[in-house]
Amino acid sequence: MLLQYISKIKSNPQNPAHDVIFNPKYEHLYNQKSKAIRPIGIRAKSAIDAAGLRLDKISEVSKPNIPPWTFSKPKVIFYLVNKSKSTTDPLIFRSEFNELREKYNEYFPIYTDGSKTDTFVGSATVSDLH
Repeated sequence: MLLQYISKIKSNPQNPAHDVIFNPKYEHLYNQKSKAIRPIGIRAKSAIDAAGLRLDKISEVSKPNIPPWTFSKPKVIFYLVNKSKSTTDPLIFRSEFNELREKYNEYFPIYTDGSKTDTFVGSATVSDLH
């Protein structure tokens, strides 16, 4: 949970907790007192190191200049969802994907994927937005 919180705060430098977490004060004093409860910034630093979290890979959140309620609803194509990854040849996926890209070449692509096991869930979204 701490790593999730750190990631969220890292993406928003305007958050009041940002400086406390990423520029902890009096670290040398807490390192001398092993029984003292360390502030979140010092605990975060050791959690980041232990997890190998790459803070330089976390992008800053940016708010759009356009009010979100003025956006048009995106067109979502679920055509490839009907096929199972475990039983479909990757070449078939690639071929059908290329056909879709050709058919909808005037649209801006946003790619998504997700995985789920009994203990974990993961998802990703990728686009060429700048």
